[in-house]
Amino acid sequence: MEPKGGGKPGKFELANGGTIFLDEIGDLPLRLQSKLLHVLQEKIVERLGATKSTPVDVRVIASTNKNIERMVVDGEFRNDLYFRLSVIPIHIPPLRDRKADIVVLLNHFLQAQRRRSGREIKGVSSEVKALFFHYDWPGNVRELENAVEYMTNIETRQVITIDSLPLRIRTACIGETRAQTSLEEMLESYERELLQRKLNELGTCKKKKEVLAEMMHVSRATMYRRLQKLGIR
Repeated sequence: MEPKGGGKPGKFELANGGTIFLDEIGDLPLRLQSKLLHVLQEKIVERLGATKSTPVDVRVIASTNKNIERMVVDGEFRNDLYFRLSVIPIHIPPLRDRKADIVVLLNHFLQAQRRRSGREIKGVSSEVKALFFHYDWPGNVRELENAVEYMTNIETRQVITIDSLPLRIRTACIGETRAQTSLEEMLESYERELLQRKLNELGTCKKKKEVLAEMMHVSRATMYRRLQKLGIR
């Protein structure tokens, strides 16, 4: 006997008329790749136990951190599925190559954790920001999110300090820092990147150094001294 309604609707059917996000598409087994290609090509799905197909109109966004082109050459990913998915390819550099985004993401994840946990965490210390800026983030944005969640659960004060950093980050950064640079130099590197990014965001704004001073809650004289010391024009 056919299940009532031909079974439960799947992800594609539920996303009909909208967008579906396929995360880590590079991990999809070959046997399922052919099924996905069929859905994308024919724009139909079949419920488990159903006797007829259901049309779907779905926008597909797929992501992966793997080299799909290499997987195609090695026979690990279907060539036809790759070209069906890569209509508009977008390359997002890893976090280590866009360190200026760390502060934005850090504040976003902190805000999310405050809402979720009810903790009154006001922010992180400048030393933590400097170490975050120095760290290579092999786990990318997800590792940063995981680190923020860990720190907000460990920290007992309102400002997160180095003592609450995950051990892997603290060990990697401090060990490398001792061999290469001082904490003061790391802080200056972080400050230089932050101020330069803010100036770039202000674009052709008149008196943007004065505006930047207001944004950073320092006097104009202090801002001019910092910019000169950091070699920012």
